[in-house]
Amino acid sequence: YISDEDDLKLAEEYQADGVTWILEEGTYELEDTIQLNKDVVINGNGSTISFTKEIFNNPDKGERSGFNITAGTSEINDLTIEGNDNIKHSVNVYTGEGQERTTVVLDGVIMKDGKKGYGLVNNASDVTVKNIETSGNDWGGINVDNAVGAGTDGAKFKMISGTINEDNSIAFENKTG
Repeated sequence: YISDEDDLKLAEEYQADGVTWILEEGTYELEDTIQLNKDVVINGNGSTISFTKEIFNNPDKGERSGFNITAGTSEINDLTIEGNDNIKHSVNVYTGEGQERTTVVLDGVIMKDGKKGYGLVNNASDVTVKNIETSGNDWGGINVDNAVGAGTDGAKFKMISGTINEDNSIAFENKTG
């Protein structure tokens, strides 16, 4: 069980395939990105992760988002990601060229208040969302992209249900075919 910010950062540091992170309901205030690169399930239990330090302009693009998911199969459930205009994207999912496709399921995740970014970005990965909500993200709700340097198999995106409150709801970039 994860009960505070220190526990959350330890879980990130020592993440392993097949582990479930269970957050005790509450608010977790963080200053930097949560990096995921293993097969991890995060049960938020209605918690909020709130970002309190401006990182949206970090020179390292992998350190600008709330969650940066770059490998494995992850699932995030029942969690609010509050950017407070300090992060670029709430969730950034990226598969690098030549890597096995990163797969993510978001269920019951609220992504809000990203500065100069989206609630969710899918770069050449496989992302499924259900019962999600986005709001207050400067560039829009969801971006599906085959960014330069990302995997060449293209992005896969499936939306089962959710509410996107930005005018630019879903943007598709660098699409082929």
